[in-house]
Amino acid sequence: MSNDKRVYRLLKSKKISVGKAEDGTFLCSIPHNGNKEILDIHSSNFRIAFKSFWKKEYGELLNDKEVQEIISIIEVECYESKNKIQRNHRIYTKGRMLIYQLNTDNNTSVRIEDGECEIEETPDFMFYTDRNFKNQVEPDLNVMPEELLPYIRKHFNVKDEDDVILISILIVSSMLGMNFNHPVILIQGEKGSGKSECLKKLEMIIDPKDSGICAYTSNKEAIVLRLSKSYFTCFDNVSFISKAISDLLCSAVTGASDTTRRLYTDTEERIVKLHSIIGITSINGVARSSDLVDRSCLIALSRFEKSEIKTEQSVMASFQKDLPFILGAIFNTIAGVLSDRKKVKARHKIRLADFHEKAIKIGRVLGIEEDKISDILFQNRLNLSLSILESSSIAICLKELMADKYEYVNTPTECLNELKHIALQKGIDKSTLPKDGSRLTKAFILIRDELSEVYGLDFEQKRGKERLYVITNKNLEEELDEE
Repeated sequence: MSNDKRVYRLLKSKKISVGKAEDGTFLCSIPHNGNKEILDIHSSNFRIAFKSFWKKEYGELLNDKEVQEIISIIEVECYESKNKIQRNHRIYTKGRMLIYQLNTDNNTSVRIEDGECEIEETPDFMFYTDRNFKNQVEPDLNVMPEELLPYIRKHFNVKDEDDVILISILIVSSMLGMNFNHPVILIQGEKGSGKSECLKKLEMIIDPKDSGICAYTSNKEAIVLRLSKSYFTCFDNVSFISKAISDLLCSAVTGASDTTRRLYTDTEERIVKLHSIIGITSINGVARSSDLVDRSCLIALSRFEKSEIKTEQSVMASFQKDLPFILGAIFNTIAGVLSDRKKVKARHKIRLADFHEKAIKIGRVLGIEEDKISDILFQNRLNLSLSILESSSIAICLKELMADKYEYVNTPTECLNELKHIALQKGIDKSTLPKDGSRLTKAFILIRDELSEVYGLDFEQKRGKERLYVITNKNLEEELDEE
């Protein structure tokens, strides 16, 4: 029998199956070690995998020319296929059903539906097959939701009980899929607070990878690649985020597309979809733009006392031991959330309103009142604004300048001179302030919302013969009204 007839027989018997992904990639599903492997037919991995499959099926080793002839047949079948494939990273959701990909070696996933969690075979063409994918440990599905908070309290050195609740909500919501927008998880703490360990643990729970967490890069193309290839994208030890990258991260939170040139072509574009959950560690506040702040949640870590310091090996060993129980508690919490049809009462919500509603539903399953969840989210937004101002020399000096003033009117240059004088008095390095009035204006605009919300300082510009700042202290305005 000729090779082309064998290929058509394999397709008819569904030993192999084909389809076309949303981005136009041609895919083929091949049996491998008792499971199905889904590959891009134009990849080198497909050639090797197909040769191996053919040898087992027919006892013959294909040469490169024969493989290319078979690929040409499969290309046409993919092009004509009505099987339009929407692949997912790690988690698939449809209505009130969720599938979490556990293991590619034994082709298993956790299916959550109708309040029940079960481990079952992963359906074909549902998930990306990525070299960086790491199998998840098998969860203990007998662990109930009420056991989640004690495990989080044990393994994450957050500052208080509200942060224990917040990080628990962020973890569970991050595993509810991408049918709503998730906040950027900003992990902050001074040196010795275990920021990288915290991010590693989050990645191990949500979306483990062979590479582990990666260092931050300011290269846009590299970040686009990471965001497009990962369900949970981690950036460790970030010291500065440019406006362009900040805008890119905001787009990835709400979902966006980016285009690149398709390989080996000059004009054909490849559309890359960006929609990822993002985790970032830093010592100081790196979220500067109001858009990124509105799309973020802050997790503040405490510095370990000398008596509490342990080796990373012992910390991670303890965590890995409890990981199956943590996952079991999370999946059973998700089962409760997906079954919750009760409306959320909260009238006021943070900017990511869908996340706010999911947080309240998670809180219900964990036994936490709606008002408590809302209070935690609004206070976290305030804490994030405060952390930005406390790391800003401009904000610190302006707060001092306006301490006894209801209104301040001056030119940008004169205002900068006064801020430099205050910086000198307070022992702040003047080089951390802008070099001129124009740069000072841009800096004020970046933190204007936080200045108003936290310090009660409203910043405006008046244009006439000369540009003037008008800064009003709302705190003193209230005192004047009382008098």
